Amino acid sequence: MEIRVGKTNEFKTIQDAVIRLRNEKEKKIIVENGTYFETNLSLTKEDSGLEIAGENGRKPVLVGGCKVSGFEIDEKTGWFFKKLNGTFNFRFLMTDTGKYLQKARYPEDGFLQHLSVFDNAQWKGSCFGGWGRPLEEHELNRMIYKPEDIPEDFEYENAYVQVFHVWNESCVEIKEHDKANNTFIFDPPCGHPPGAWKKTNYVIYNTKEGMTKPGSWYFDKKSSTLFYKPLETDSVDTFCVIVPTGNSVINLDGCEDVTISNLHVSGATTPVATEIFDMNQDRGAGGFLSLEYTGAINGENIKNVTVTNVDADMTGGWGIKLAGENIRVSNCSVKNCGAGGIGVRENKEYPKNGDAFSYIEGCRISFIGIDYYSGPGIFIDKAKAKGNYISDTPYSGIVAYGNNVVIEDNYIKDIMTVLEDGGGIYKLLDNGGIIRNNVVLETRSLVANKVGIYLDAPGNDWHVYGNVVKGFSHAMHSHIGASGTVWENNYFESYSNMKVTATRTVGISLKNNIFKCAGNLDFMASKDAFKEFDGNIMICRKLPDYVKTENKVYDIIEEYTLQSTPENPIIFWDGKITDEADIDIKNMKGVLAND
Repeated sequence: MEIRVGKTNEFKTIQDAVIRLRNEKEKKIIVENGTYFETNLSLTKEDSGLEIAGENGRKPVLVGGCKVSGFEIDEKTGWFFKKLNGTFNFRFLMTDTGKYLQKARYPEDGFLQHLSVFDNAQWKGSCFGGWGRPLEEHELNRMIYKPEDIPEDFEYENAYVQVFHVWNESCVEIKEHDKANNTFIFDPPCGHPPGAWKKTNYVIYNTKEGMTKPGSWYFDKKSSTLFYKPLETDSVDTFCVIVPTGNSVINLDGCEDVTISNLHVSGATTPVATEIFDMNQDRGAGGFLSLEYTGAINGENIKNVTVTNVDADMTGGWGIKLAGENIRVSNCSVKNCGAGGIGVRENKEYPKNGDAFSYIEGCRISFIGIDYYSGPGIFIDKAKAKGNYISDTPYSGIVAYGNNVVIEDNYIKDIMTVLEDGGGIYKLLDNGGIIRNNVVLETRSLVANKVGIYLDAPGNDWHVYGNVVKGFSHAMHSHIGASGTVWENNYFESYSNMKVTATRTVGISLKNNIFKCAGNLDFMASKDAFKEFDGNIMICRKLPDYVKTENKVYDIIEEYTLQSTPENPIIFWDGKITDEADIDIKNMKGVLAND
């Protein structure tokens, strides 16, 4: 049975149509062009077999929020304000014309520095249980601030705090304010102790102290009043915003054989994340990769679900985030999202040398992680990422879990604008994957600790070939494990010095790669890291003087003295980025030297 939804039809809302079709064998909903506010669809097992599509290839807009207008002007501050009817708790706001509105941020730019110190436990690594001992609650839920940073009349009940670590951050609310000890007590607790790794940056959102910049807003929970500091061009008579009414626009729970196509979704918010998502060190507050946050299209325990030709824009959490079996996301566009772009988690093991059960293909992701910086452009677990375009992410471009996954033909540009210890392509855990024929470019250098392609612990038997990595001073990194991993026919280019590293690693092969940089070329690796080192070409201004160093955490590291040989020639040059006539880079198998 086919039902049309629209202003001129019997069914005005998609949810009404969904309910009507639950007892039908064939279920299809055609959504007429237009904008549908307060759309928070809930699809369950009863809705298996459903297809939802925009009419004739058009993309009707489904908004997970309600329009709010009728603002007044506060005579003292000049701010617009509106008392909301109902119970609200949101972290995302946009205008009715689709413009993102910045939450009140204190400080307006940069960061505050807290005084908490944590140095009495050792970080063992994400795959080795996290911290070397169980952490106490007070180590995770307390932060000492500088008294001069927090006003005496600070209203902590409205605030939430973004506490920065290294590769992620914790977004937490303040449960108590211990003024006598200059301490915030958080609920949920942070994912890592404030002060760990000597990181002390934090930011406070949603308070009147952050209302310094025109275009900012904050929501007073006690009075249920929304405040907005207007731009010069704003008129109180016409000002209208979209207040989120749910955590997702479309939520799928336990349904099968569902297809969603030709839609535009926006306007959902994010819940306060308190549950443990994945690893035992990620205790609420967003978790690693912001995986605790929901997507505008969100799914758990689903099977045979296809999302195609869908735009997700202006939403508080992920654009699309799905977990289950046989999930296919293709030709979608995701941008201006609060957390990550597209995430797919497949329950079944990826078949070795076979086709993926789940994949993300032909999608375009940009300007994500607006509020939660650790969200990557793409996250896959036991799935494939192929032919996607990713740009302007505060953390990694693609993050992958799972044995035998494939990452191929992706174009990744300008990643890790805020956080550290990640890469254009970042692999964590598991064995036997393939990373091939990707282009990873960096045209800005906002964060120093970023890597072009990063294979993290543990993992063996990966094949990394035919990739182009340009603009990264840290070209490639292999960390823990990597036995049987082969890097071959890759092209690495840096506009300054270049570093190639393999720490706590044994038995990898580097074959037929080109390493080209305008400065010094450093190879830093554990003893016996390289099983093979053959056919590589190294082009650099000069080689540095190498010394052995000792790292108390990661055992002995050696900086190898490179010698030019016929098998691995070193070419010294003046540092200008030009193609050398005596090296036929373009004929290198699987490598495209230029953009």
